[in-house]
Amino acid sequence: MADITNAQAVRFVNENARPLADLIESVRRTAEQFAINIVAFEAATSGNANGDVVIDGAATDGRTIATKGKVAALKYVAEQLVACLNQDDREVLVHDLVTNGQPRF
Repeated sequence: MADITNAQAVRFVNENARPLADLIESVRRTAEQFAINIVAFEAATSGNANGDVVIDGAATDGRTIATKGKVAALKYVAEQLVACLNQDDREVLVHDLVTNGQPRF
């Protein structure tokens, strides 16, 4: 295999491919941690209905309102995302290009 030294190709890998791999890995790790952390949220809201609003200051600072149901739906999205990224050779491909990939929390 020949080495690629073309400046444009090198710049693309460093400015596009590696940052994207870092972002994907960060999202995957954050979603995995979310699945662990949500257990406490579920316990704390076990008596609440899905439409009940989480009073987190959103009403005063302009963020969209969070409900128990929206958080539960996000859990489903996170689980699906992790499952997708862990399929086949996707995880290996991302890991091969990651330089950081730390979770957000």
